[in-house]
Amino acid sequence: MEIDVREVEQEDLAVVEELIQPSYGRTLSDELSDQKLGILSLLIAWVDLKAMGYGFVRWDGARSDYVREQKPGLPEFYRLTVQESFQSMGVGTKIIQYFESLAVSRGIDAMGLGVSYSNNRAYELYRRLGYHESVAEYYDIYKHVDVNGGIHEVKEKCRYMEKELAA
Repeated sequence: MEIDVREVEQEDLAVVEELIQPSYGRTLSDELSDQKLGILSLLIAWVDLKAMGYGFVRWDGARSDYVREQKPGLPEFYRLTVQESFQSMGVGTKIIQYFESLAVSRGIDAMGLGVSYSNNRAYELYRRLGYHESVAEYYDIYKHVDVNGGIHEVKEKCRYMEKELAA
């Protein structure tokens, strides 16, 4: 199985809109605008020309104010998502490795991520890839729109992990 990972481009939007659920109050066009400004990168994993996974990296530091205070300027990857039928096939690993190579190419020597305490599968993947806990506990708070259009605030207990990157 060939997995191709790259940054999303404008012409990809029609294909990836079904895969990527936009964040509350943001569109994929907003994300691409921020990518052009160098604030973030949105990566897509393609398998046989189909978008099967994605993830974001914020280059200026963590999204959580608490983590930003603890780890100022540490780039954070987030919202790593792989379609269920392609999980445990290396897609998530390829996305993470691409994030890491982008960081090294920018002269960045470490990356971070937050992971919910309830997401043991992701936690174990990150540990296998060399990430270690650096902030034991914080809460990721965000808004979510349900299928009926209702807006809900979500508060997840998370741990923060980071990895030193080899140049």
